[in-house]
Amino acid sequence: SFATYPYSLKFVWSPIVDSLFLHRVGRRKSWIIPMQILAGCFLFCLSFFVDDLIGAEHVEIAKLTLVFWLLIVVTATQDIAVDEFGIRSNLSDDRLEYGLHVVLYSLSCAELTGFLQLLSAYGSQ
Repeated sequence: SFATYPYSLKFVWSPIVDSLFLHRVGRRKSWIIPMQILAGCFLFCLSFFVDDLIGAEHVEIAKLTLVFWLLIVVTATQDIAVDEFGIRSNLSDDRLEYGLHVVLYSLSCAELTGFLQLLSAYGSQ
């Protein structure tokens, strides 16, 4: 569950994502495109070392958690920019209900994730 903390703590660095951007590229594309490329490169590099992390005689949980935590930080940062894009593009008066849809969808995904974590924690007892 430590690896999922970046999604729970997105509010901490979302002001940074919102305020720092390249004017030439755009507010959201400045974060979405680099994070997508970084996640792809990260997964590509991870494909060469996954056997060492998981297939060894002794699975190194600390290294495995750190690797996936870094990947989830990258995807959570991209998610901040994508959520902002979804909300900002639906703020006109005739499309306001779509912005509400985005917020409610995000809340339901967060609730489902929390429920699954509780189920896995108490279901194994």
